[in-house]
Amino acid sequence: MTSFRTYYRSDWSSLTARVALDLRNWFDPNEQKARKWSTSLKNLPISITDPLIKHASKPVINVRALALMIAMAAFNATYIEQAHASDFSKGGLYDAVQVGGFILPLNDVNELSDEGVLRFDDRNSRFTLDKRIENERQLKHRLKPITLQDARAVRDLYRAHRVTLPSPTAHALTIPSGFGPAVFSNQPNHATVAASFGGVSRVPWTNDPDAGLAIGLGFGNSFEELGIAMMLSLNDLSDIRDQDRTSFGFQLSRYLFDGLSVGLGAENLFVNDTDGEASPYIVASWAFDGLDTPLPLNGVLTVGVGGGRFAHKSPRDTAEGKGRSASKLFGGFSFQTSNSTSVIADWNGRNLSIGASWRVSDSPIAFKMGIRDLTSFSGDGPRLTGSVSVALARF
Repeated sequence: MTSFRTYYRSDWSSLTARVALDLRNWFDPNEQKARKWSTSLKNLPISITDPLIKHASKPVINVRALALMIAMAAFNATYIEQAHASDFSKGGLYDAVQVGGFILPLNDVNELSDEGVLRFDDRNSRFTLDKRIENERQLKHRLKPITLQDARAVRDLYRAHRVTLPSPTAHALTIPSGFGPAVFSNQPNHATVAASFGGVSRVPWTNDPDAGLAIGLGFGNSFEELGIAMMLSLNDLSDIRDQDRTSFGFQLSRYLFDGLSVGLGAENLFVNDTDGEASPYIVASWAFDGLDTPLPLNGVLTVGVGGGRFAHKSPRDTAEGKGRSASKLFGGFSFQTSNSTSVIADWNGRNLSIGASWRVSDSPIAFKMGIRDLTSFSGDGPRLTGSVSVALARF
């Protein structure tokens, strides 16, 4: 069971209002007696402190002020003590509760506690999500009858602590992923601008290497609405002067539940002169952990279908007797071997590739390296491929 700390913040205005109300409720029926006591109490500090002041040759403190300060400190300590975490009846002592890094409004915590979605462990002073909620669909069902101020925070709390999500490392070599831009409610909403440079050791059926350069923009939030990614690519840097080799790509992504996300997009649009072709696709990716598979590793499984490069072989492949049609289906899987490294294998409709990706710790730099065309389904043999990506700005 995942457990979380709580915190509380005193609310002085609520405190003073409550104390004033209590005093007024007592004072009204006892006004004459209260005035008599008030006069006696007012003279008491003077009768005690005056002799002390007279006998002090060089007084260095204001005794009356000190007595008042001590009295006020004792008064405040009585009312600002930390309440029992499962008792929210003291109202003004709380304005929110932080659970697992997410801020939940007090009213939401009350509602979730009443419905059993959140449970408080008195022994450890922790909130825990109900262990009987085994997936996001069950969570959605449990939240349906509850009116919440910030339902997104509860959903993100569950996703962050109960759902396997992709690591920052890449989980595909030559195919698109179903995951897109997404942020949790405790993270700032931002867009990301990134650049990527990649290449191959040789172009199929030649001995000539080639490379490409791309600039990408990602924004939106696929957890709640849509994640949007757009990319402008300069293909075939071997002929950088040819403006007809510039292409555009995009993807719309939406996270569904339990580590599953889908994407709809297209590659190589609006290009006139290149060895690629416009390639629309739809893809789904599922992030899993060791409890879901026979192997004790986290990873991502991807499956998709598309046209263009996913459905057709190159003209040279056809001329060399390898046929015209590719499989249209593509897919791959990756296993996370550490927090910054993954091993990848994927099928892009034409051929098989294997490789690895890794991210430089605490930096926006990531690398991919692999071997393409491992089967004879297309091309004329294996070739190296690699890329480096850098997040240039977030805003």
